[in-house]
Amino acid sequence: MPYGDLREYMAALEGAGELCRVSKQVSPEYELAAVIQHTLAKKGPVLLFEDVVGSTMPLLSNPFTDRRRVAFAVGCEEQDLLHHWAGALEKPIPPEIVSMGACKEVHIPDPDLTKFPVPIMWHEGDSGPFITFAQFITKDPDSGGRNVGIYRVEVKGPK
Repeated sequence: MPYGDLREYMAALEGAGELCRVSKQVSPEYELAAVIQHTLAKKGPVLLFEDVVGSTMPLLSNPFTDRRRVAFAVGCEEQDLLHHWAGALEKPIPPEIVSMGACKEVHIPDPDLTKFPVPIMWHEGDSGPFITFAQFITKDPDSGGRNVGIYRVEVKGPK
């Protein structure tokens, strides 16, 4: 695996000129989504919004928008991506349960989803803020089997 975590991947994107830091304050109401959509349409860089109104957290937008960036993320050439992906499906890496690590550096005992920098309007007719590319890691209580699903979820309140 070419990157140990998201921070390393972001540093590699920045080093390759593929990440743009947006230090200007942006509003999650229309402005955030508009900037992201404009950048996507122009096939622009990954955006890191450092100052989103109402949030203390930055927002990384669209780090896997096309085959080229996915290939960059998994450490292969774009033309080898399908072969690489098929090989990974044939030999999945089992999850490693750890007691300490980068994935556990931030612990929020009572999380409030309204504090995250979620764009309010992404698509016309959206009824509220949506987290896109939300990853849910689940475990079947009977078989112990694990699954990771990627969903678009609406934030309707703190929980």
